[in-house]
Amino acid sequence: MNGNDIFLALEHIGDDLVEQAEFEAFPAQWRRLRPLLTAALIAVLLLAGLVGSAVAYGHGWFSGFFRESTGQSLTQGQMAYLQQSEHILGQAQTHDGWTIELRSALNDGTTAYIILGVTAPEGTSLETRMEENERLDILGPGNENMADVLTCTRGVDWDSLHMDWVEDGDGLEHTKNYVIQIDPVKTGGLVDPFGPKAVYHIRIENIQLQSRDTDYYQHLLDTKYQGQDGIMLTPEEAERLWITTIPARGVWEFDLTLNGDTSKREILNKPITTQASVYQREKGGIYEVVDVTLTSVILRPLSVTLSSEGVEYPQFATSDNQVFAVRKDGSRIQLLPYGTQMRRYQELKAESPLIFEELDHILLADGTMIPVS
Repeated sequence: MNGNDIFLALEHIGDDLVEQAEFEAFPAQWRRLRPLLTAALIAVLLLAGLVGSAVAYGHGWFSGFFRESTGQSLTQGQMAYLQQSEHILGQAQTHDGWTIELRSALNDGTTAYIILGVTAPEGTSLETRMEENERLDILGPGNENMADVLTCTRGVDWDSLHMDWVEDGDGLEHTKNYVIQIDPVKTGGLVDPFGPKAVYHIRIENIQLQSRDTDYYQHLLDTKYQGQDGIMLTPEEAERLWITTIPARGVWEFDLTLNGDTSKREILNKPITTQASVYQREKGGIYEVVDVTLTSVILRPLSVTLSSEGVEYPQFATSDNQVFAVRKDGSRIQLLPYGTQMRRYQELKAESPLIFEELDHILLADGTMIPVS
């Protein structure tokens, strides 16, 4: 469950907070971290110079990110790819006792990741209070508009943009990593989003904590809304339910460009028939699983693009129908749906880097196997 899920489940949060939640949450499929990780929500990590930081820098930051997100060790090929492709930046700013560091960036010419790091004052916990499966705290940038946290040179537009907390691996409660995942529009823009002219600007205005007043909510359930399902709070009740505080004031700003490994491989030598969940315009916009003609499968180190013809908005992978990159040793990397649905293709994000030489085939949800040669 992400922040957006929680807001919608309560059925009383305004559109502004729902919009904010969408900017602060990875797709549900990415939440394969340990319970400690799924409990947290927005920003970042530790100061250079803390115990163990030299070891972390020596191995880069993304090796830990992918290990935590999958629960699996990386192969030697994946480690070599990260060592070659990860751009360690190491720019830090401190305001009001909180340090945010622009740590590292990684991209494959289609999708990009940026790791920030945050260190709160000692004694401050960045862990999120949980009640069953619901977050009781939302910590993150205090920007009035979450879309202003990351902007870019005019001419670069987003397909999708997600932000979320992940563990930094040092075991300290007052440090966290904050990962921004960017999926720019690749065609039709005035500027190459992964070229030198595309300058990305990160601006975090204050650190904001929203805490749910559980006593007040329980009072409402015991009185006004007793015995009711699917309650709808009034705007006044919704505003009172969430208490906002500002743990740190200041503006943290960073600029960077994105470049990286743009290698890719087409593995489909001729069209094949498989199945996908397809948008049915004539049936009122529902999705149905039908036979489709798959015309292209392009591998990149962090993503796979599947293209089709004759249908609209194909979904080859969904939460119920999974797609995998299968290695030669039989181990699998899940390929996850992510971003805006494209009219003729679906872009899938790899749980961990794809090393072409290690792969045997792509396994589609209907059992179709596409050899990687």
